Amino acid sequence: MKTLQQHFWQLIAILEFLVIIWLILRSVIRQRKRTPETDQILQSKGHKVDMEGLMNDLHLSGDLFKELARKCHPDRFAGTDLEGRANELFQLIQQHKTNYRELVALKEAAKHELKIQLS
Repeated sequence: MKTLQQHFWQLIAILEFLVIIWLILRSVIRQRKRTPETDQILQSKGHKVDMEGLMNDLHLSGDLFKELARKCHPDRFAGTDLEGRANELFQLIQQHKTNYRELVALKEAAKHELKIQLS
């Protein structure tokens, strides 16, 4: 009788061990699965970040956006032949409100096309 009990508990211990191994293998396999997000993260690790452009976008774009939005607003050109172009420029300014380089290009376009004074 004692040997039957010993074999029973040994079988239970072996089954527990196999379940633990199965769970470990399953978690390792899940961790190794690649998703589009992990691929994108891995690809981005090798790229250099333009810190100057990023800092300009963060700090300088806000003031330039406010100035351009105020001076190029289509309501300022209501009833003139420049109203359509002012509306187009204003929409572009809204789209690129955090992109400093684009805002600088739009500033130059606004100076020439709308004939306004910008600082």
